[in-house]
Amino acid sequence: MVNKKINNEKNSFILILGITIIIFSTYLFFSFFNERKNQERLIDGTANMIYVQLMNYAVPVIKIANFHESNTMGDTPSLKTDILNYMGIDLHYPDKILKKEVSYLDEDRSSIYYNDNEDGTAAIGDFNLSNDDIIKNSVGSTPTTNSSNLNTPTQTSKVYNPSLKKTLDNSKPEVLIYHSHTTEGYGKDGQDNLDPTKNVTAIGDVLTNTLENDYGISVVHDKTIHNALSYNNSYERSGQTVDNYLKQYGGFKMIIDLDRDSDPNKSDVTKEINGENAAKFTFVMAKNNPHFNQNMTMVNLLLNTANSDFPGLTIGNGINYFDNGTNFFNQDKSNNAFLLEIGSAPNTMDESKTTTNYVARMIAEYLNTEQFINTVAPAAEDTYKKDKIFPSVTLAQAMLESGEGTSALTKKANNLFGIKAFSWPGKIIQMPTRENYKGINVVIMGKFRAYDNWTQSVEDHGSFLVNNNTYKKHGVFAATSYTAQAKALQSAGYATDPGYAQKLIGLIKEYNLNQFDNVK
Repeated sequence: MVNKKINNEKNSFILILGITIIIFSTYLFFSFFNERKNQERLIDGTANMIYVQLMNYAVPVIKIANFHESNTMGDTPSLKTDILNYMGIDLHYPDKILKKEVSYLDEDRSSIYYNDNEDGTAAIGDFNLSNDDIIKNSVGSTPTTNSSNLNTPTQTSKVYNPSLKKTLDNSKPEVLIYHSHTTEGYGKDGQDNLDPTKNVTAIGDVLTNTLENDYGISVVHDKTIHNALSYNNSYERSGQTVDNYLKQYGGFKMIIDLDRDSDPNKSDVTKEINGENAAKFTFVMAKNNPHFNQNMTMVNLLLNTANSDFPGLTIGNGINYFDNGTNFFNQDKSNNAFLLEIGSAPNTMDESKTTTNYVARMIAEYLNTEQFINTVAPAAEDTYKKDKIFPSVTLAQAMLESGEGTSALTKKANNLFGIKAFSWPGKIIQMPTRENYKGINVVIMGKFRAYDNWTQSVEDHGSFLVNNNTYKKHGVFAATSYTAQAKALQSAGYATDPGYAQKLIGLIKEYNLNQFDNVK
C-alpha cells in the first residue's frame, strides 16, 4: 500500500512537471515569434483608452469609466497578449477587433488612424466618452435619427443689441473662458480633434471676439488642452488653470468652462432661429458645490434672458444637474462659475458658432444689468436712510424705467426714472415717450429732468416722492415691505401702466434686489 501511494505521488509530480514544461515552452515560442512585432508596437496607454472609448461608443450598456493616469503607462508583455497576438487579435489596434466582428467598420469609416511615427501612436477623431460625459436625456425630447427634422423655426428680435456696447478695458478682464474637454469637436471634424480650429476652442474664439468687439467685454480665453492624457483628470487639470488665473487677476465676473454636449440626436440639439440653424446649449451644474446658490442665481438670470429673447434655444430646460460632478466641475472656485455646453457631437461647427452670437448677447445683458445694479445700489441705500424708499424698489424702478441704463433718456440726460420736468428749475430735455391712456398706448413728446450723473437722479427721485403729498397719502412711506411700497406707488399714480407694481415686484424677486434692503 505504501509503495503504491508513493508511485501515485511520483506519477502526479511527473505529470504536473510535464505540463509546466509544455506551457513554459509554448510561452517562449510565442514570445520569440512576436518579439520584434511587440517591440515596434508597444505604445503608451492610449491603446487602452482607445479600446475603452470604442467599447463605450459601440456598446454603451457596458460603459467602462474607471480610467486613471496609470492607464497611460506602457503595456507589459504577457502570455495572454502573446497568445492573442498569435491568434490575430492585437489589443494595440482594437479597431481591427471590431472590424472583424462588424463588417461595416471595415470600409475606412473608422475615425481611428495611426501616425507614421515610430511609436505607432494612435489618434482618435470620433470618440470622446467618459464618466464625465454622461449621456443626458433632454426633457421632453423624442429620439430620432432624422437630422433634417429640426425644431419649429423661431423668429426673434435681432441678435446684436448695440445699446449694450461699452468701451473695452483690457486692464481688468471680466470673463474667463477655458475648456476642460479641450479637444471636443463637431460633426465631420470628429468628436475629438486636436486642431484648435476644429474643436471647442474655435467656439471659444468666436465667443471671445463677439464679447470684446460687439459689447466691449474683456475676455481671457485659455486654450490649454486638459483632457489629452486622461479624461477622468480633466477637471483636476483645468482647475489648476482656473486657480492660476484667479491668482493673477483676483477674480472674474463670469468663469465659463465651455464644452459641448454628447446627445447623438441632432434634432434634439438644433434649432432653426432667424432663418438659420443654431446648435442648442445647456448649463451643467454641481448641486453640492459650496457656491451653488450664487452660481445658480447667475445661471437663472442668463436663462431668463435666453427664454425671453431666444425661446427654444436651450437643450431641454437648459440645465443639467449633478450632485457633485467631477471636482464640482470647478464651480466651487467662484460664485460666478458654470459649465456651458454649446451644441453636441452631431452639430456642425457653423451651427455652434451661430449660437455664440446669442450666448454673447445673453452674457452682455447679464453683465450690463449686474454692473448697473452695483453702480446704483449705494445711492439707493443712501436714499433709504433719508427718504425711506426701499433700495430694492428704487433699483427696480431704475431698471424698469431706464432699461438697465440703456434707454435714450438715461444716456442723454442721466434720468433713470423717467421723471418729467413739471415745476423743475434744473436742466430739461424733450424726448418722445410712450404713455398708457385708458388702455391705449400712445407716443407723445414729453419734457424730462436732466442730471449730471446717476447719483443725482437717484437723490432727486427720493426727494420727488417725499415732496409730493400724493405718495404720502397712498402709504408709500408707511409701507413695511417692498411689495406694499410697490403697490402704493402704483396706487398713487407714479406710472400709467396698470401692471407697474407687479413688474417692480417681479424684478426684485428675479434679481434678489431685497438683499440691499438690510441697510444699517
